[in-house]
Amino acid sequence: MNSQKAQEFFSAYYEGDLEAGLKEAFERALAADPALAEEYRQFKIALDLFAREADEPIELPHDLHDRIMQKLDHHDWETKRSAKTSFFGNWRLVAFGGLAVVAIAAAFVSVILPNQGQRTATGNIGGSAPAKASTTLDAVLIEGKLNVRVSAIGSDEVVVRNAATQEEVKSISAKDKTLDSEIATGSDTAVVLDVLPKNGTGLSLVVPGDQAISASKSEGTVRDCALAMADLFRSPMIMRVSEPDRLVSWEFTGSESVSDRAAVLKDQNLTLSLRSDGILVLSD
Repeated sequence: MNSQKAQEFFSAYYEGDLEAGLKEAFERALAADPALAEEYRQFKIALDLFAREADEPIELPHDLHDRIMQKLDHHDWETKRSAKTSFFGNWRLVAFGGLAVVAIAAAFVSVILPNQGQRTATGNIGGSAPAKASTTLDAVLIEGKLNVRVSAIGSDEVVVRNAATQEEVKSISAKDKTLDSEIATGSDTAVVLDVLPKNGTGLSLVVPGDQAISASKSEGTVRDCALAMADLFRSPMIMRVSEPDRLVSWEFTGSESVSDRAAVLKDQNLTLSLRSDGILVLSD
């Protein structure tokens, strides 16, 4: 049996379907031709990989295409057999091309199917990756003055806007550090400021105006109530409410303690708390 004929029996030999006479002739051909034996070894490896890919997703190497082409590019070997090449003579093109398809499909299935109905931010193969680095924001009082505290991992540009007018009040640049930036609105009445990082969750601040009021009784939105309290009690406030435009009612004389104000707001399904640093937090 010559080498070209032996190629046609690769599959049958692998499956154990060759009758005894052909099997012996095939094995003699392998023993006599090291190049043929190496070709069959690669054929067997490819089919073994096929067998396990259905149940075992693989990680695709970045140089998969190059490695496949290297397997196919036995120019001299192919030239010798170019005169009469059967389907089995092109087994490498079929096997390694098919292997690449199976590998890509396996990777697709391992990523897409487990996450149907459970979409995540990372989209990683084989487990969760660390969450994307983000900027955290807070409000602090430094020597009685309101500051925005920016804690950035990486580079970020934080914009402070007047929520009512959308005018930019301030821009804060930070990179791999925590910094405090003083906020002054210059407004006679309280304003809501939206503090917006590129990476991370924004913060809503209610900043008292320059002129105080003596009392407040009204109906309006949660935002309106927060503005009234800021001007009446002269206290900056972090507002963490899901519906700032929800209608509520309130009545304050200006003499109420924080606990008294909290009791009034509780009836409106709002919570008011005072942090140790003097910043009020309004939430729902």
